[in-house]
Amino acid sequence: KIHGDTCEVTLDDGEVIDHPESTGIIVRLAESTPPTTTVVVASRTDVGLPLAVLRARGDVVELAADDLAMTFV
Repeated sequence: KIHGDTCEVTLDDGEVIDHPESTGIIVRLAESTPPTTTVVVASRTDVGLPLAVLRARGDVVELAADDLAMTFV
């Protein structure tokens, strides 16, 4: 999806990404995109991506079920 000068690449059903070659491609994509591009991996479970380097750089935002749960006050 392209929004003006920015681009978003969304990969849905991330829980089915289990082949090492596929994982490597996604990591390379995330590491090599320009600052105007966002890579989103949507998954019902934790994905097997090695995110430590991206986390350390502050380039990962993770939302878990607790983050998405509706609370009533």
